[in-house]
Amino acid sequence: MFASWFSKKSFPLYLAGNIFYQLCFILSEILILRIIDVEIIGIWQWVLLLQGYSLISRLGILNAFNREYPYLLQRKEKKKSVDILAVTKFHLAISVVVQVVVFSGIAVYYWNYGGADERIILLLTISFYILADSYVNFSEAIFRSKGEFKKIAKTKIIFSIILLVTVLLPYSIGFDGF
Repeated sequence: MFASWFSKKSFPLYLAGNIFYQLCFILSEILILRIIDVEIIGIWQWVLLLQGYSLISRLGILNAFNREYPYLLQRKEKKKSVDILAVTKFHLAISVVVQVVVFSGIAVYYWNYGGADERIILLLTISFYILADSYVNFSEAIFRSKGEFKKIAKTKIIFSIILLVTVLLPYSIGFDGF
């Protein structure tokens, strides 16, 4: 009656994890808009724009992994699936390191020359977010391929908590705009 990957026990947890993630994402966006001043919204949008462009460094490899890895697992091609997993892990690690170095480098520049504390905090926050988001997306792809939906839910719940912390942390250390 149900697909082989479907479990009545894991589905409610998977559903709850996804709903919790979406609610936390919406809440974090609302909190960002409530916490920071209007003048800083432009800087926040600048950081999000940079983060969006930084995804180019992934070169679509994670998208290809999402397509190829489950296919290879279903065909029982163990060696190819392990190879594609290793290549994707390596590329994602390099990509994330480059992104974090770029954002942290921009933060160091502002620290040394600009004195713009709000930009430094936002750039460091987005660096942390990039690490967590990359891990969650990659983990979700692996778990989905193997039908481990409980693990996806747990990962999303943990990421949701991290997301809220990354929103509240700058505010708690005194960043509330100018």
